Amino acid sequence: SRTAAAGLNMRFSKSTSVRLESGLRSVGVTEPREPKPMALVFQGQDIPGQMTAAILNVSSASIERNTKDHPSWAQSGGLQRFEATLNEARKGGDFSYWRYRLDLQQYLPLSEDHRKVIALRAELETNQDKGGSRVPFWDMAAIGGSRTLRGFLTNRFTDKSSMTLSGEYRYRIWR
Repeated sequence: SRTAAAGLNMRFSKSTSVRLESGLRSVGVTEPREPKPMALVFQGQDIPGQMTAAILNVSSASIERNTKDHPSWAQSGGLQRFEATLNEARKGGDFSYWRYRLDLQQYLPLSEDHRKVIALRAELETNQDKGGSRVPFWDMAAIGGSRTLRGFLTNRFTDKSSMTLSGEYRYRIWR
């Protein structure tokens, strides 16, 4: 997948911003890495985008509020982000759909020095086909892997919509 896009990011305060972006995305279906080609494994099944490359116009808008104290290992604060994206194929298939994503994170320190933290996270995504078009398999909502569902392979579960909820107790050993 390759994307060329231009965007405008507007910051209203230290923690609140809006982003508008528009571009062109090219998605190719390459030779398989596994011993069995996908066309053979899923033979006779109608999977949108299974053997089709596509070029899409992609336009998105998002609003974000980020009060996390650290970008990758937050110990307090939170993140709320909503994004809406319109994908419309120019070439390669009848793909025209909306993607909506909501990402919520909250970090609750349990001690003064922030060594003990409760981390809460919720992610929701849905893809809605537009005008009878279809959502290609390579853009379906997916969960699995260390970021969304530990213990499962990355992108283990895919569908038009997904929701993940997680909570964890963090105890910082080193400063």
